[in-house]
Amino acid sequence: LSVLEQIEAKVKEMEIANRPEPTGVVVFKADDLQQTTYDSTVTEGDFTLVATSDKKMDKKSKVVRFSYDGENYTTAYGLSMGGSAKFGTSRYISFTVDGPCSVTIAVQSSGTDTRTLNMVNSAGQNVGSFEAPSAVMVSTVDIDAAGTYSVGSAGSGMYVYMIIIEYFE
Repeated sequence: LSVLEQIEAKVKEMEIANRPEPTGVVVFKADDLQQTTYDSTVTEGDFTLVATSDKKMDKKSKVVRFSYDGENYTTAYGLSMGGSAKFGTSRYISFTVDGPCSVTIAVQSSGTDTRTLNMVNSAGQNVGSFEAPSAVMVSTVDIDAAGTYSVGSAGSGMYVYMIIIEYFE
């Protein structure tokens, strides 16, 4: 590792060690979805998968391992987003939060290039993005207000493995 990568890793470890315990957690796991092709809007727990008959999403076998907040995870499936999201119409995951929180997503490009998963508010304004390289990436965006938010690909296909919503107040 380069010196910069070593420093970044140490900073990340310090952030995790000094982070308060969340007061509430809501989790989406692709592993928990029905083994199916989503071709219409379906609510799974606290999350809504928005798809149409010509803009589908699929639960696909895709074993990955990743770490978050000192925990190691192994998943057997990913939700294949199938291509770019059209917020309000298709290929995105929607959820409602009660107030300020952190949204952490484990995501991976379905190709060899790095892609972007965007998060928008109910007005369609971009409030954050998640990098999706060819290896699984875990990253976090903080949300300042209650509301409904959606995540979907800015371009090509990708896999979403987990979404972790954490409240700290």
